[in-house]
Amino acid sequence: MLKTNRLNLRPFTDSDLDILHQLHSNPEVARTTIDGIQSREQVQKQLENFIAHQEKFGYSQLAVFENESLKFVGRAGLTTRTLNQEIGELTEIRFAFLPEFWGEGYASEVARELIRFGFEDLKLEKMSASSGTTNEKSFRVLTKYGFKFVKNILPEGYGSADEIRFYLMTYEDYLNFFNHKK
Repeated sequence: MLKTNRLNLRPFTDSDLDILHQLHSNPEVARTTIDGIQSREQVQKQLENFIAHQEKFGYSQLAVFENESLKFVGRAGLTTRTLNQEIGELTEIRFAFLPEFWGEGYASEVARELIRFGFEDLKLEKMSASSGTTNEKSFRVLTKYGFKFVKNILPEGYGSADEIRFYLMTYEDYLNFFNHKK
């Protein structure tokens, strides 16, 4: 479980299908992810993948809740996957929030904690990020915290996007960026 000033992040459980489906069946959310709108069956499979990833690696996508209201905000976490063969397998930061929580600074708050967790606790050498080519808000969050745009790529068998923006941060980048920002 991870925590920020305003949010709690915990591993997904089998009982989270309804809240995860609420997130991934939302048309506004679908425009910000590379997955698009997902059916209940697709969300069930994704939930199973999140749980299996957590068991295998000790981290995954996490359910995000407000500390005070306990309202479900969305999902965020780290996922090890291969976007395409050229790039290979990397651990990627990912997040998606319900529209009523957009503009609250939650993505920035969560991104900062996940970056810290990835480099300090998991001892990652590098971390990737990706987003749809029109998701300007994600671009801003990623670059705000030191991710560098590498190039647009074609995902192979993943998501519904034809092309995605690919970002990368090395451990050295992390040290330089966050030591400079203190």
